[in-house]
Amino acid sequence: MSKKHSSSLDGVSVIITTYNDACYLPKALDSIGRQKLIPTEVIVVDDGSEDDFASEFVSGKSYPFAVSSYKKENGGASEARNYGLAKASGEFVAFLDVDDFWLEDNLLYKYRKLKKKTQEYFGCYGGYVSEPGGFRSNFKDCKAQVVPDDIGKVNGFPGGAPMYLFRRNLLVEIGGFDITLKQNEDFDLVLRLIHAGYNVAGDNFIGYVRNLRSGSLTRGGNYKSAYQNVSNFLDKAEAGKYFSSEEVSNRRALNALSCWKKCFLKFEEFSFQKLLLDEALRNPEIIGMKYLPLKMYRILLAAFL
Repeated sequence: MSKKHSSSLDGVSVIITTYNDACYLPKALDSIGRQKLIPTEVIVVDDGSEDDFASEFVSGKSYPFAVSSYKKENGGASEARNYGLAKASGEFVAFLDVDDFWLEDNLLYKYRKLKKKTQEYFGCYGGYVSEPGGFRSNFKDCKAQVVPDDIGKVNGFPGGAPMYLFRRNLLVEIGGFDITLKQNEDFDLVLRLIHAGYNVAGDNFIGYVRNLRSGSLTRGGNYKSAYQNVSNFLDKAEAGKYFSSEEVSNRRALNALSCWKKCFLKFEEFSFQKLLLDEALRNPEIIGMKYLPLKMYRILLAAFL
């Protein structure tokens, strides 16, 4: 028996960006084709990959939605997403990381919830499950205004743009993604929408599958750069009063401790470890919290005091 698909009357645009990882594109596109709500269009943006796999693959395939492929000079994830946003025509926009995929109810579930809301709602979010490991998010049901301090926490509200279905006009209104940020640019986007006075709908309905591969920016890579990139976001968040002062302090400590942990395990130079420890210890109560679940790290920290 063939599966019935719905078609969005108002239009949903899906944006996928890729950089030297278009080998994951077939699975991502297939998952969109299996949606119970078929989007109006899918926009693939190649951010300057060394090959042309994305455009060549798209040109040779047929899907139940329109697919367009663009290649631009490398400028980073935010610039690539903004490029796709400028090409989008749908009333709603969803972002899908090329190495991830959707479960079949993902788009329809969020679309139905968002369609019931007024223009004061910028979007609707859902939960995710990770592969490998099967970790499941535990996001809160949004029954009132979102608390900014809870953005980006697995037991709070999602910070990642792919967890959301957005109203395109509101993304355009706030200027899209901040291209000066190399990490946490998703958090920044969501927080700017909230601080602009918009609300959001959502719950932990699992419709998104995250592929935890070691090579992606947020799941591996150069941890020194990651530390600085997150620090840059927190500088902006502090200046813009996105979070409470206590939350900024907690996130700075978590960023420092997370990076120091990786530095220590890779035997990096002590001077960099000490810099991170100094920042982390400005908020010493963090040491006894969930951010250091292993006693070993508490002992190691004490040894460097």
